Amino acid sequence: MAKVAAPPAIEPKPKAGEGSRRVHLDQATVATLQTPTREQGSWLYLDDEIPGFCCQVTYQGTKTFRLRYRKLVAGERKPRWFSVRIGKWQAGTAAKAMPDKQKVGITAAKAREKAAELRRQLDQGANPALELRAREAELARAEAGTLTVRQAFHRYLAAIRSRRSPMKDSSIAKVEDAFEVHILPQLGERQVGGLTQRDVRELAETTAKGRKRRGRKIGGPVAANRVVAQFSAFLTWCTKQEPPLIASNVARLIDRGEVLEKEHARERYLTREEWAALMRDLDERPYIATRGSRFAATKTVRLDKPQLRTLVSCEAIRISLLTGARKGEVYRMRWADVDLDARWWIKPRTTTKGAKVHEVALPKVAVEALQRVRAAHADPIWVFPGKERMEKLARGEKPKANEGSHVRDVHELWGKIRESLGIPDVRQHDLRHTAASVLISNGASLYDVGAQLGHQQAQTTMRYAHLLKESKHKLASVMDAFASESSAGEENEGR
Repeated sequence: MAKVAAPPAIEPKPKAGEGSRRVHLDQATVATLQTPTREQGSWLYLDDEIPGFCCQVTYQGTKTFRLRYRKLVAGERKPRWFSVRIGKWQAGTAAKAMPDKQKVGITAAKAREKAAELRRQLDQGANPALELRAREAELARAEAGTLTVRQAFHRYLAAIRSRRSPMKDSSIAKVEDAFEVHILPQLGERQVGGLTQRDVRELAETTAKGRKRRGRKIGGPVAANRVVAQFSAFLTWCTKQEPPLIASNVARLIDRGEVLEKEHARERYLTREEWAALMRDLDERPYIATRGSRFAATKTVRLDKPQLRTLVSCEAIRISLLTGARKGEVYRMRWADVDLDARWWIKPRTTTKGAKVHEVALPKVAVEALQRVRAAHADPIWVFPGKERMEKLARGEKPKANEGSHVRDVHELWGKIRESLGIPDVRQHDLRHTAASVLISNGASLYDVGAQLGHQQAQTTMRYAHLLKESKHKLASVMDAFASESSAGEENEGR
């Protein structure tokens, strides 16, 4: 019986816009491939010679060689897309081991040889992508029994950084902190397939007790809730691998009401007096400096010109209070997003928590604060530039777009302000709550407040519902006063 030849692989059709990116993928060309922006995600540069051979470039600058093709699978009516990862591009003349020790960098020449070999296999009827998956699945099944929590965590970390919608850097930092501080010291060497509900309960109990680490207190009931949530997300990821690393997420099987303490939303708002004191401090602090040495006592002096870094940080805090914006949104404010004449701030979706564009009307005092910042420095991109960019600006140099970034944190300055004003329990996020309380106390509805603060869910704004009741009671008291005055007037006329 004659052997029926396998249907040939169908050459890939480039997506819209990719035709202009068809290049000859050699070492020199790959080195100069343009990097997309974060909003664009990643680009594919198709080779002009080997069908399906391409280089994927992410917004982070990672360049990965792949072979993409469509092939009809037995039992299916339409051909499917497949992609074989050849390897990450390595600058230089020879392949080198990558930092994670699991993958090897590859030069463009070696990648071309591999792609040509894969094409020959395709022409002979093979399906390299499916065969590779089968081999990886077999290895994963063998490893799953001995894989430790620490080893699985490193894979998880790589996955959340490289997925199609990458996790924000701040969120990744929280994941790393939860694992490095709490989870790995206790469960890092345990086999991930042997975890039990008891392990999760003991992790929660240990974290809730709290302890000292490098001179500061870590842990506590709230931290325990966060750590268990992070651990649960990790275990869910383990169940979704091919093949699954574990059968089920044991963190979901515990009685959280028994193991974890219920959280209560903080309700700390600045009083009118605290608000006024904070505004005065933000006005004066850039002009105050301490002078002293080993040979002279430290003294406080008032400067003729404000200190640039202090001014920028103080105005960032002021904008947080006046707009109710999250501190991360304020730090990443760009001049291109702000219209001072129209008093309008359009937050791009890359900076907002809900990944949606959010428009905010700016109060006049906020516009004045931004005008002070613009007059203080000449950064054409960031409203609140970071240390590296401000140092260049201070020397009279113009930083390039890719040099430095925005302010990362004003935690140290905020600590000094809290201490000087006697408000040690006020966090930066409480400024956002204060802005909401001011709006509601002056007649704004919960809907209006949610729109101003950028809440994605109405339930989030409901935490301020009691303030709305207080505001309505004030309105009722106005009516009481009016009615009392009217009644008193009628009695006087009767006499």
